[in-house]
Amino acid sequence: MTVGAMDFSAGPVFGARSDSESSGSGGFGTPEPIAIIGAAGRFALAADLEEYWANLRYGRNGHRRFPGDRARAGARAARDKAGAGLGTSYPAGYLDDIAAFDHAFFEISFREACLMDPNQRIFLEEAYRALESAGYTGPALRDFDTGVYVGHSADLTAAYADFVRDEHPTVFPEISVAGNMSSVIASRLAYHLDLRGPCVVVDTACSSSLVAVHIASEALRSGQIRMAVVGSVKVSIAPLGPGPDDELGIRSAHHQTRTFDAAADGISSGEGAAAVVLKRLDDALADGDRILAVIRASAVNQDGRTVGITAPNPRAQEELLSGCWEAAGIDVEDLVYLEAHGTGTTLGDPIEVSAMSAALRRHTSRRGFCAVGSVKPSLGHLDHLAGLASLVKVVAMLGHRTIPPTIHFETPNRHIDFVDSGLYVADVLHPMPAEVERPLCG
Repeated sequence: MTVGAMDFSAGPVFGARSDSESSGSGGFGTPEPIAIIGAAGRFALAADLEEYWANLRYGRNGHRRFPGDRARAGARAARDKAGAGLGTSYPAGYLDDIAAFDHAFFEISFREACLMDPNQRIFLEEAYRALESAGYTGPALRDFDTGVYVGHSADLTAAYADFVRDEHPTVFPEISVAGNMSSVIASRLAYHLDLRGPCVVVDTACSSSLVAVHIASEALRSGQIRMAVVGSVKVSIAPLGPGPDDELGIRSAHHQTRTFDAAADGISSGEGAAAVVLKRLDDALADGDRILAVIRASAVNQDGRTVGITAPNPRAQEELLSGCWEAAGIDVEDLVYLEAHGTGTTLGDPIEVSAMSAALRRHTSRRGFCAVGSVKPSLGHLDHLAGLASLVKVVAMLGHRTIPPTIHFETPNRHIDFVDSGLYVADVLHPMPAEVERPLCG
């Protein structure tokens, strides 16, 4: 299980951990700050980040049945792939209107666009919107060595290729192969904008998008590139139904994530897409960029050997968080928020909170001073996109200086010790402490 953490300022400190079967490593030196200068995204019931923030602020639940406008293609894909009809699909955080795409704008033929995996189309749109929000499109991009880094798991992309093959057997693979390769998700943006920097797809399962941010940040710090676009996307042509989560025993029977709650029984699922634009802070200041947040430090480590390959290691999480805070050079008592992975599983939540609490105790004996929350009860688990969904959430929190509620939290999980912890659950909307001049989120 790969564990990723970020210390975030602007000011934030942001940290998150997520499950993965892949490994990575990262040191705890004194890193150069990385500025987030642009962001875009779409999630359940949210066409953009403004709607996303409004949904989080007001505690809206994005879970619903499979959208009717996707029913025909989804039903066919479900039957072909798993022999399951719409009746067996789970409520989830589904996206709206995944078919709409301005193919002419991106200089892609109508026929090729129809045969292209929606994951490629939607990431291309959100990455371009992120660049627009940063003020870099068209000729302006040619002045920068720009890399593209995408967190994506190939295991979740096969359904559309199967659908295309069945629906259009005479054109597969002539013009549709590239449009259904996960490695091309990053390449598609680089091709359209004529970008010459590294173009990388990262697959470390649930931690993929945060690991992609870390890799891009290291490339910026080394001077390999001057700007980076980092993103992720998760869209399913078929209804989200029985799958690996059920086999692992971590699927919620109620199809609702209840992070930290006594009734938590596992994860739910969701869809979405997000992208951010990164620069070294000094370069962003010199170029007059709008700075949304600053990544003070980031790190990646591996759980090592535990009771099982999918079981988390609290000591590894503790060391990662503590080391990342130290590298960021922050006073831990200035932390106001920790965004948790928060799967709502019986094993994961207690271990994660225990690790966070232990990391805090290394630096302070204060209790109940730092809020903790998770976006998963609102959206479901977004797999390889999960970390970036949390990142753009925290960026929005910093901009509004407000901590949104983690929904579906009523009674604390009896296996989680919040009383003797530095943490409290952010279950209601409240402002960040006024006395913190530069809010830090861990």
